[in-house]
Amino acid sequence: MDFLECNVCLDQYNDDDRRPHSLHCGHTYCSKCIDRYIEHQMFKCPTCRKFHFVSSANDFPPNYDLQAAVQHFKSNVADDTTEEENKADLKVCPHHNTCQLYFHCLTHSEPVCRECTVLRHPRGVCRLISVALENDKQLSISCVEAQYTRTGEACAKLITEKEAKEHQIGTKEQEIKAMMEQLKQLNQEHTNIEDKISHFNGHKRHLENVKEALMCVKNAEDLQKSSELVLKHLHETMQLLSSVKEDMEAWVVQTKPGQQRFAQLSLQDTHLYLHVLRDDVVNDLSQLDMEHVAKLPYSALRDAMNLETPLCFIEIGYTTSNPAKNVGRIHIRLNENSDRAQQFRLLCTGEMGPSYHNCNFTDVLKKDTLGTSLVGGNYDGGTAEALIPNLLEGEENAQDITAGLLTGVIQNDSSQNAIFSIYTSKRPGHKDGLAFGRIEDDLGLAVVIAATEQENVKDIKIMDCGVALFNSRQQIAVDDITYI
Repeated sequence: MDFLECNVCLDQYNDDDRRPHSLHCGHTYCSKCIDRYIEHQMFKCPTCRKFHFVSSANDFPPNYDLQAAVQHFKSNVADDTTEEENKADLKVCPHHNTCQLYFHCLTHSEPVCRECTVLRHPRGVCRLISVALENDKQLSISCVEAQYTRTGEACAKLITEKEAKEHQIGTKEQEIKAMMEQLKQLNQEHTNIEDKISHFNGHKRHLENVKEALMCVKNAEDLQKSSELVLKHLHETMQLLSSVKEDMEAWVVQTKPGQQRFAQLSLQDTHLYLHVLRDDVVNDLSQLDMEHVAKLPYSALRDAMNLETPLCFIEIGYTTSNPAKNVGRIHIRLNENSDRAQQFRLLCTGEMGPSYHNCNFTDVLKKDTLGTSLVGGNYDGGTAEALIPNLLEGEENAQDITAGLLTGVIQNDSSQNAIFSIYTSKRPGHKDGLAFGRIEDDLGLAVVIAATEQENVKDIKIMDCGVALFNSRQQIAVDDITYI
């Protein structure tokens, strides 16, 4: 069995210090000889004289096939030894006691002697080989079977890896296709944004022209005409702004010594809204791109407001959810020539400082009976102090109590005249002498009715408030020119 021995030391391979290792040139030697003849991290093949740069025998892969053959051979030798010890008489032919069993009959699968090849197993009838050759054949068959098994396993592994790579390639192709499509969309969005920015710059210049026109107002008559024009142009500008980009904003600035307060302009449906003035949005504004923010002086819009019968709005929400849930906007038309109505407008706009913003409702009067009303207005932590002095009961014309009527509330402390209530049901035969406005639409009334049905009315607050400046359904006539 020379092929089971190292060609250098001529010792048989084993699983310990003489493990067979295959060199890159294809020749095989035991690990002990390889380690012995490595010099300067270089090993020279004794057969082909090729140099290999390694530091130890473990840098060469083990020859698993040859190692398996060694193990198989040792196993067969052990089996043969055991069989010889247990059945020593098989070395001598049981039919011819003096003859050794030199042959193996392949036809009958049994050992035979020379005498048996004449009568019992004649050569012309049986296939005979020497015992040594039979052993070599069995060992070779075992080696081939082991190699076949390993080859099959290696092929299966390669097929699995190939399928995995093909799947990975398919996935990467899909990802690349998706990324190309996304890049195409981003390029289109970039083009659209550039077009909108260019469009917006034109609208911004239009708004600056409006500001310049305001600076040229010389008298009260010009002021009245200019105010109407400003609102018309401002409404058109807001419509254009909203068509350019969703995050573009318009703000009104109130400047006082040492203080700036801001109110947002918004366009919803047909109304242009001026929201409550606040000083807690300065940090938010500082984070915006000012190229996308239009600003106007508050004084200009203040002069352009309808102060006779202003249209105010309040938005209410429920604080039981986090964040608070906005449930609806209520439009309220205020009465003409009413100090209480003007105070309500001032608290909706925050023009004098205090406002109804973030003010909680406090009570429901006559709940589930005629004349039910929702009470609120305790601004600044509950002071509800009047902004306009001497607001007496009955100063306004008394009005019949009907659903949607806005009125004042008589308090023990006469200074708390900023408190208001909104009736949600009629009370036939009764009038209210503090009435100063009315809800304009059924949707707003439905929002107030729903609020009175809440378990705890103090969970309801005014999330936003302000005034409506302009309705696009209206016509504005200036100097015989009608704008629609």
